[in-house]
This record gives sequence, structure tokens and C-alpha cells, in this order.
Amino acid sequence: MKFCLAALAAVACSLGSVAEAALLRAQSRQEPDTACGKGFDNLVKGSQDYYRTAAVELWTHPSHTIDNATFEQEFECWFASMCTTKCGGLASQADAR
Repeated sequence: MKFCLAALAAVACSLGSVAEAALLRAQSRQEPDTACGKGFDNLVKGSQDYYRTAAVELWTHPSHTIDNATFEQEFECWFASMCTTKCGGLASQADAR
């Protein structure tokens, strides 16, 4: 009898904590993920085309030709971030060329 009461009490406590956790998750709001800047899909078509051409041309080593596809999402995210943040505020080097 004592065992049944103890087991019932343990179940009741665990259900309460599960409900509290669900309520906490429902109330929490996360900041939007800005790691990819505005996102690759929101870049202008010319920038997307430039990236696609560069990605194919850069991964030409016989041992690394598939790395382009393997890390595609990460590279697109990085490229979008660099385009959105203007390379982290670096000054243009166009005049030096």
C-alpha cells in the first residue's frame, strides 16, 4: 500500500514537471537566426549566380570536387552573411586594383 502511494505521488510530480516544461517552451520566444544575414534565397539573382559559378570553379581539385555539394548550405550561409554585412564592414579594395 505504501509502495502504491509512493509510486502515485512520483507519477503526479513527474506529470507536473512535464507540464511546466511544456508551458515554459510555449512561452519562450527565440530571436531570429541572423547567422546567414538576410539568407541566401533573399540575395539578388546576380549574387546567387556569382556564388554558384564561383563555387563550381573553386572546387576543381580531383579530391575535393564533391565538397562543393557537401557543404553547400554552410557556404551559402557564409556567402549571404558576407553580402549582407558587406564583409563585416571591410573597406573596398576596388581602387587598389
